[in-house]
Amino acid sequence: DLKEFKDLLSPTNLACFNSTDIFKQFLGSRKQKGSPLDSQLIEKLSEGLKNSDEDACRFILRFYFAQLISAEVVSIDLRRSNFIFEASHWRSLGSNTNYAFKTDFQLALTSIYKKFFHHSDESIIPDLTTLGLIQEDWQDVHKEEFEKLFFEHFYSGDVENMHFDFKQMLSSFSKIFLYLKSKKSIVPTPFAFLGLYLSTLYYTLGRLEQPINLKAEYLFAESACSNLSN
Repeated sequence: DLKEFKDLLSPTNLACFNSTDIFKQFLGSRKQKGSPLDSQLIEKLSEGLKNSDEDACRFILRFYFAQLISAEVVSIDLRRSNFIFEASHWRSLGSNTNYAFKTDFQLALTSIYKKFFHHSDESIIPDLTTLGLIQEDWQDVHKEEFEKLFFEHFYSGDVENMHFDFKQMLSSFSKIFLYLKSKKSIVPTPFAFLGLYLSTLYYTLGRLEQPINLKAEYLFAESACSNLSN
C-alpha cells in the first residue's frame, strides 16, 4: 500500500511521463524478486547502531545508498515497517515493490552522489544526460540551468545536519518534472521509481524529526560496499 506517495504521481506529474509505461513497469515491479544485499554488507551497514528509532533511520539511509551502489534489484519501499532489529543487527525484510535500474542509469546516479559528497568540481551534466534528463541538443545555458535545479533538489540544506522534509521533496520533484515538460521532454520512466524510492526514504526519515548527517552515512555506505567488493 503506497497511498502515502500518491502525490508523487499526481496528474500534473504524470503528464510529464509516459504514464502507460510507468503503470506497466509498476505492475512488473510488484512481481520482481528482490536481490538481498550480501549478509556481510548488511552486518557492516548495521555497525555501531542500536535498537532505536534514530539508528533505524541511520541504517535505512545507509541501506538506501548501498542498494544504489551494489544491488542489481532495488527494494523500493524504505518504510520503517520493512526493517527489523534482531541478533544485534538491523536488516531489511524486503518489500513488495522492487525495481531493476539499468546499469548505466545506476552508475550515473551513483556518480552524481560521489562527485557531490567528495566535493568534486566535475560537472554532472554528462551523468544527467545518461539518466535521460538532459538532451544532447539542448543549449549549454539550459544544461547548466537544469544542473543547478537538480542540485537544489537533491542537496538542499546542510548535508551534515539534514532535516528530511517529505512535502518539500515532493514539491522539488515537481519542479524538475515541470522544467522538463517545458522543454518538451518526457521524463524517463526509471526516474518515477527513483522518485518513489526517495519518497519512501524522506517519509521515513522525516518522521524521526531529528537531523541526520547525510554525508557521513553516505561515506559509511560507500566504504562498506567498496571493502566488500575488494
